Amino acid sequence: MGISALELMREIINDEMIIGINSALNGNQFVTLKEINPDAKNNRVNLYLPEKSIVFTLDHPAQPKKSIYLDQGNKLLHSGCDYVVFCHYKNLYWFVMIELKSYDIKGIKNQFFCSSAFIRYLRELVYLRDGSSERYGLASIVFYSTRNVQKQTSHNSIPPRTFFHIGSCWYYKIANCKAFSLKKLLDEECDKKSDQHIDLFCFNRHSTSGQEATLQAKLIHINN
Repeated sequence: MGISALELMREIINDEMIIGINSALNGNQFVTLKEINPDAKNNRVNLYLPEKSIVFTLDHPAQPKKSIYLDQGNKLLHSGCDYVVFCHYKNLYWFVMIELKSYDIKGIKNQFFCSSAFIRYLRELVYLRDGSSERYGLASIVFYSTRNVQKQTSHNSIPPRTFFHIGSCWYYKIANCKAFSLKKLLDEECDKKSDQHIDLFCFNRHSTSGQEATLQAKLIHINN
């Protein structure tokens, strides 16, 4: 059996960007998410995860720029969401982009849009290793606080989706939440037979050049 996409992603992501996952007494996995902002009011959310998951950040304070090869003065290019969950659930790999906001969620669409572009790049890197043509699910959540709520609660319902890119990309707005089950949201996406997926865009998986690039990448990895 070949190496899984989860293992490949763990090899690709810088260890400093990976967030530790905890185990609850009932055996469920969860990660405590914190808003990456010294003035944050939305302190933390316990996110319960599928069994096969890794969590990493695209907004690390020590690494504010995604790449030295991009214009350093263009903030939009380097914009990234607080966290990304990469998991395998119900026979599908999922990327889930997550942002935490105190009150104002202005600009969230640009953050998700730029983060999704970087995620597609990561998907390409995995493809170079495994050559798999399967599609990946993509979902987005913003957890935020409202000023008129005194107590945060666990979320038992999934709100309507909000589009951030015409016709194909959306996010869920979750207010005043301290604990949330990601599996519940992914169940909702599966029930809707979501058509929001990440397809290959650099290498045509049916082309000779794409197949050759994948083979060369695999040979280099084996030889090294």
